[in-house]
Amino acid sequence: MSHKKFIKKGVCLAVSSALLTMFSTNVLAAETAINKDNVEVIEVKGIRGSMIKAMDIKRTSSGVVDAIAAEDIGKFPDQNLAESMQRVSGVSIDRSGGEGQKITVRGFGPEFNNVLVNGRKLASDSEGRDFNFDILAAELVSSVDIFKTSNATLQSGGIGSTVNIQTAKPFALGEFKAFGSVKAKYDDNSGETSPQFSGLVSNVFDDGKFGVLASFSHQQTQGRSDEAQVDNWVANSGIPADEIIGSPTANTFFPQNYDHRVVFDERTRTGGTLVLQYKPTSNLEITADALYSAFEVETTSSSMGLWFNAADVENVQLDGNGTVIAFDEEKNGATDFHSRTFDRESDLTAFGIAAEWQVSDDLALNFDVATSTSNQKDPNGSANTMSNVGYWNNVSWDHTQGNDLPSLGNYDQPSTITQGGGTGYVSDHYLNPANVLGNVMLHSGSDIEDEVTQAKIDGQYTLEVGPLTNLSFGVLASSQTKKVKNFDNGSKACGPNDAICYNQELDIPDEYFTTFDAGSSFLSGLSGTVPTQWLQHDPAKMFAFLDQQIKAGGPGWDADANFTYDNESPAQAYIVEEDVIEVYASLDLEGEFGEMPWNANIGVRYSQTDVTVKGEQQTLISLRFQDPTAFSPTFEGLAPISESSDYDNLLPNVNFNLELTEDLLARFAYSQTITRPTLAQMTPAVAIGATRPGGVLKSSSGNSALKPFESDNIDLSLEWYYDEGSYASVGYFRKDVENFIVTSHRPVTYPGVTDPSTGNDSTAADAADEIAQFTLTLPDNGQDTTVDGFELAVQHNFGETGFGIMANLTVVDSDAELDVTDLNQSFALTGLSNSKNLVAYYEKYGIQLRLAYNQRDGFLQSLSQPSGGTEPTFVEDYHQFDFSGSYDFNEHLTVFFEGTNITGEETLKHGRYSNQFLLAQDTGPRYALGVRATF
Repeated sequence: MSHKKFIKKGVCLAVSSALLTMFSTNVLAAETAINKDNVEVIEVKGIRGSMIKAMDIKRTSSGVVDAIAAEDIGKFPDQNLAESMQRVSGVSIDRSGGEGQKITVRGFGPEFNNVLVNGRKLASDSEGRDFNFDILAAELVSSVDIFKTSNATLQSGGIGSTVNIQTAKPFALGEFKAFGSVKAKYDDNSGETSPQFSGLVSNVFDDGKFGVLASFSHQQTQGRSDEAQVDNWVANSGIPADEIIGSPTANTFFPQNYDHRVVFDERTRTGGTLVLQYKPTSNLEITADALYSAFEVETTSSSMGLWFNAADVENVQLDGNGTVIAFDEEKNGATDFHSRTFDRESDLTAFGIAAEWQVSDDLALNFDVATSTSNQKDPNGSANTMSNVGYWNNVSWDHTQGNDLPSLGNYDQPSTITQGGGTGYVSDHYLNPANVLGNVMLHSGSDIEDEVTQAKIDGQYTLEVGPLTNLSFGVLASSQTKKVKNFDNGSKACGPNDAICYNQELDIPDEYFTTFDAGSSFLSGLSGTVPTQWLQHDPAKMFAFLDQQIKAGGPGWDADANFTYDNESPAQAYIVEEDVIEVYASLDLEGEFGEMPWNANIGVRYSQTDVTVKGEQQTLISLRFQDPTAFSPTFEGLAPISESSDYDNLLPNVNFNLELTEDLLARFAYSQTITRPTLAQMTPAVAIGATRPGGVLKSSSGNSALKPFESDNIDLSLEWYYDEGSYASVGYFRKDVENFIVTSHRPVTYPGVTDPSTGNDSTAADAADEIAQFTLTLPDNGQDTTVDGFELAVQHNFGETGFGIMANLTVVDSDAELDVTDLNQSFALTGLSNSKNLVAYYEKYGIQLRLAYNQRDGFLQSLSQPSGGTEPTFVEDYHQFDFSGSYDFNEHLTVFFEGTNITGEETLKHGRYSNQFLLAQDTGPRYALGVRATF
């Protein structure tokens, strides 16, 4: 048993030991009872009503809980659940395509937050445990509760938080209710307008014994993202010492490439819920519900990229940190024109049936069985397809001016060197298709299937024994199976007799190309110069053209070769089966210190986890040149792998609240929580990554023996509820985390595999080639981390004026921050950042206006970069303004408008140092105009 010692918390030890004699608990019973009561009593309408309800949930909860409530049925504060959650102190979000997708709470990223829907864990379409909030339409949700402190009734898994998303139910709404909304959403970057509509109907029958609710939502968005990106910076990449101007530095950092692209995406989200409730007697209530959501993203991009080779650069300038800020490349540079698709097609179905039985005046039992399934399919085996044509050229890089973006030169001048059998150039202008040399076709995609089934029994027994008021107890059994299968024909060899790439001189007819014009506004909000025109081609037509070349047996081609999408990368296929059994007991107590009322919740949860991981392992047998800049690995054989592990945890908690005055509330909370290892981190198979001349040889694997993160948590807070809908609070939190998973890097070799760039000939394999030295990257337990911080929040209604504000600030710190000067540091906490929110609103005379500001400080996003490696990724400071307004013509009809990122802020990322540019992304503002009817 891996439970922690409670030496420094003696009171917790005594109480928890006593509770171990009881084998019972209650999942979310106490908290959801409060929420349910509020929903039944308070009819929430409008911004102010929503904020009052959220404040009441916060005030009456046993621990530190923040809530977001719908302003009316089907009307959530923001267009997206994650966008609403970022308004809560301590919560930050990551975006995809300009839309909120994942959350970070108190510095702990998506994997550390346990997300439930109606108290149940849902399957997800990600490879890990993180939940993608963009799969659920905000119109289907009635409230979101964010539990920042734990109690025994909560399912384990959330060191950062437990989030419970609640959908509407007919008994809670009561009599007949219906709403419908239609709106048009405009994307400023793409200039496209898309339709969105949603609706809900709910009613009760037979004197309140039977209720039915059905809801539906359909949303389309056509967006455009303008981007510039460096895939990764390579440390100590082998820049010729005699080409460095001035004195060399201890380390050098070289940009591997520089791409400019425009990404178009069409997002379609369709979902709905169906809820049936039956109350045959006054003490029995049965609820059956179903949820469905389908999310499809069709994305295409056109880009121009430049590839650099450190060994061939000249006139290299370094700054004091060793970052390359200028260079010229007279040979082996490449300009590539990519046409690419990034499709995501996922769906979620969830079913559940629950029964609430009031056995007697003192005993209540809840029974719940639920199952959910999520699938992300690789559409036709081509979810991520890239077609690439290009030429060898000269290029220069200049980032000496301190602009947001580096400048390029000479990339429109093809090199005169011979590569791939010929120069292939008849023109000196890069937009002329006759310059094109070679053609590369790659595709990758994933099939992800996730299934979660759980059953639980919860109970609550009313006590009147001294200070004891309630005993909650229960048991939960959960089973999750996640299957991941990746497709990647890039893992095959690339060269003659292989239907993936063509690196011979190839005469591609001009009609296969057009000129793509990104427009004068392309990244115009950033300093620096960028190209706005480049070659564009249709990938499907190019694939067909290559297929013709294969069948014709052209130069370097095997006429019998087969061109196919269906190339699976078995080393990246795995199945994780996880079974969890949990039991818990929890006591509620109350009393008085003098004239100060107090209440407490003390409990313990025991969790047993069994994990089985299955996969397949390929054997690497050789590396050979794909082209002068890359190797192609060759594999043989396929062997099954199956490994298992198990662990158990004992998780105590104490929540104590003291009413210092009628309006002033002090809280103390202590708990132990866990987060289980990321599912993708547990697959033991080895995958071969980047393989490039000069020793850039990478491989990776998971670790099935990983143990969970374990955290000791302390919270202290003071909350002042000084008026209706108005409060101020300040809180301190501390989390001491053990078993933090770190990324380990170790040198490995694979039997018989040599490096063709060594030996007597650095451009071809020969007998003197040395054994290839790979860097194996894998996860491992071992790091301890402390995270602490402060949260300050104010919510104030200015009497009857109609004006109000909400403001909060989160300051968070850790002893696991990255020291950028230490290239050997293998661990730092990602996602850690300060944040602040300010929301101002006006609501009176049928008018609602709301302006929201969100700001997140820069943070370490990852210890790797888009193309892998050990260099970090930082996201720079980001802020965003959102605006919404509406006018009620009467109690039934409302016209509304919404604006997201109305000032068009860009996302910027950099590497180890601030001038190591990684990404500039402009998704632009988005606006919506619609009408809403309520009955």
